Amino acid sequence: MLSKSERDKIVHRLKVLFKKRLKISKECNIWRDKYPTDPEQEAHVDELDEILDRKRPLSREQSQLRKQYQKGLPILPLSRCPFTGEIWKHTLDIYGLDSPFWEDTHPLRGDEEDQPYGGKYAFFTGSIKLNHPEDDFYWNRVTFYEKPFVIPSLMRGKYPLTPVIMPVDIGEHEGHIIVYFGDFEFLHFKIEFDTVNLPGDWGCYTHYSTKASNDYIGYHIEGKRNLVNFNLDPYLEKNRIYWIDKNDKTMTLRQGLNGCPFAGSSNW
Repeated sequence: MLSKSERDKIVHRLKVLFKKRLKISKECNIWRDKYPTDPEQEAHVDELDEILDRKRPLSREQSQLRKQYQKGLPILPLSRCPFTGEIWKHTLDIYGLDSPFWEDTHPLRGDEEDQPYGGKYAFFTGSIKLNHPEDDFYWNRVTFYEKPFVIPSLMRGKYPLTPVIMPVDIGEHEGHIIVYFGDFEFLHFKIEFDTVNLPGDWGCYTHYSTKASNDYIGYHIEGKRNLVNFNLDPYLEKNRIYWIDKNDKTMTLRQGLNGCPFAGSSNW
């Protein structure tokens, strides 16, 4: 597992490489504008080769650092299945939002085929309240909801899902990880995927599922949206939500309004 200083060093270098590669990419575009026709480009291809020769070692270094970052992500206990009682684990970059873990379309989240997960897991999402100006990042990133929420459409119907919410800090920001579980056979759930309309996993537009079959499946669902509800009190009162206290090392599942840290969250 990477220490914070090791992680920060890799992320900083990735930012430097990104800016250098971006600058070279702009040079390529200038070259194409300068020589728009095929005959012109063939006559001046040596100029393009010189530009690309400067980019290749940067790309190799970037690839190596991304692999090192991905391999070093910690696997943390982040939830518990209300149906089996199993602890749910996943990789998470808890040091900040400026890393490849939080890329919106191709996040680095460890080896997804080997993610431990746990219980009758469906997907996970979450909220993040920024406590200071956003971390410096160099890629597209989704806009986070600041408050914990539920997606009512996923909690009813033929395959209702049950959310478990737990506070978790991401650097200096206040996060809530929301993991959904379902007490049914996920093979049927997979078949009904388009009807269920899962959102992407926390902070990205991609949903990964390993429970539908033994095969690793990645769904890219950019553009799909679900209505969310920030008023959690009615769901807490009816025991439709489970929650875990932030400092509870036993990760005991709790229900109800009493002692819930996000009760009355609609008034935050």
